[in-house]
Amino acid sequence: MSDEIKAKAAPKKAKPEAKKAKPETKTVAAQPKPYAVIEIGSKQFKASIGDIFDVDFLNANVGDTLEFKVLFKSESSIFSTAVTTAKAEVLAHGKDKKITVFKYKPKKNIRKKQGHRQHITKIKIISF
Repeated sequence: MSDEIKAKAAPKKAKPEAKKAKPETKTVAAQPKPYAVIEIGSKQFKASIGDIFDVDFLNANVGDTLEFKVLFKSESSIFSTAVTTAKAEVLAHGKDKKITVFKYKPKKNIRKKQGHRQHITKIKIISF
């Protein structure tokens, strides 16, 4: 009886198949995408051409082209720290997600709940 149970429980081993020869293929290393570190306001962003960012509100009309300072630039394996400018287009203005600020003082029954939504500008990097 126990032999029958062992025979049913033991999995069958698959027969090893002959290894097939793989065709030789040459792999080409992908070129890294050029990027730059751009300073917008007092913040720095790592950007590539075509990237879209939400930044603090900028006083510009939708469709305007703005220029920002480039701190660092990389193209393939060439790095440059020369000061240049990056061009960006203003896509839209709006508000960021709402955050809740809650202040309280223990044992005093003082509670203050506030909400805040930061004004933002959506920009698209055109060139650098």
